Amino acid sequence: MSEGLDERINRAYVAGPMRGYPQFNFPAFDHCARLLRSRGWQVRSPAEHDREGGFDETRNSLDGFDLGAAMRWDIESVLWANAVVLLPGWESSAGTAIELAVANAVGTPVFELVDGVLRGLPRTEENRKAM
Repeated sequence: MSEGLDERINRAYVAGPMRGYPQFNFPAFDHCARLLRSRGWQVRSPAEHDREGGFDETRNSLDGFDLGAAMRWDIESVLWANAVVLLPGWESSAGTAIELAVANAVGTPVFELVDGVLRGLPRTEENRKAM
């Protein structure tokens, strides 16, 4: 994962782009969740949560999906987590921007998952604007 990562950081929320991706990018969320769990982390993934609620990502449709309820769960999960892990493409995701604003507001560390390694995202003014 990440060299020197504080072992007390063990509850992750997985954030990343969904809309506009095949199967809403669920395969990437699933891969990240499996990887984190294999290393002993507790994980909350919006893909898993949506699927558990009956959402079928293979339909590639948001018909009948309650986006407001999903975002409320996402924000609660960011507050539960002691780390947010970003998937590739996060920079262009409106939902991820909201989740990152919450994480930054409460001081939760943010990491990018790059080739199976967690990389810390510097807390600079430029990164906050991108979020």
